[in-house]
Amino acid sequence: MDSDQILVIISSLSKIDEDDSIPKNIRLHIKNVIITLEEGKQVNIKINRALEGLEEVNRDPNLPMYTRTQIWSMICALEQTLSVYE
Repeated sequence: MDSDQILVIISSLSKIDEDDSIPKNIRLHIKNVIITLEEGKQVNIKINRALEGLEEVNRDPNLPMYTRTQIWSMICALEQTLSVYE
């Protein structure tokens, strides 16, 4: 179940990454978060690193508001998934 949630988040992040209206530096951070989530490390470690990356993206003033809302949603989903592993 939890890995399914991570796959859904990766899919959502990929859609943001493919959106040309998103600034390139933000898409680069999103790619790094995707790579982090796809790594074979322990689930709690990769979720924590992904959360750090998404929080950094969220602080970018050039992030469109509709994308910021999507990022918040993904942060919440990752935090819920992380709570299972703690």
